[in-house]
Amino acid sequence: AAWDDVGPSDADVITYLINPQFQGKPAWPNTRQAYRVVRPAGSLIIASDGLSDPFVGTDMADTQGFGCEVYIEAPEFAGADFHGLRHSWAFSLIENFAMNVANWGGISRQLEQNGVLSMELPAQDQLPDAWLTPDGNAGFLIGVPAPNRPNRIDMPFGPVDLIALTLLTP
Repeated sequence: AAWDDVGPSDADVITYLINPQFQGKPAWPNTRQAYRVVRPAGSLIIASDGLSDPFVGTDMADTQGFGCEVYIEAPEFAGADFHGLRHSWAFSLIENFAMNVANWGGISRQLEQNGVLSMELPAQDQLPDAWLTPDGNAGFLIGVPAPNRPNRIDMPFGPVDLIALTLLTP
């Protein structure tokens, strides 16, 4: 519902035929790993959808998962179709970052303690060279508040931070 206040969401989410956790990737709280596509006027947001799901099958059932969802905004994909998004650099980078967040068990505590964070992710063959470090990585700021985008929403078992990735040039 929070994303619907920003713009219409696609009816279908980007997800997997086989859950990545069954292929050695980090587990999400209830095994649902998906990405929502939001289309505000003139832009596009790809957001994780499942990092904040309540845990199942554990003694942590009354917590809001990892307490966060992550997203990237990429206006250049505003009119892209499902196939174009699924194979875009924007999806690849938010997917990689979301898997890291799942592996860490969330990132909200680190952002609360340190403010904005920075990170590099492998991105060779995904972005033009002007966006890449000499090592073929893309640099990001994590948690820069985005104008007219929610930063936190209240859910039944606690708050959920909506954390933006901001792509940097070297």
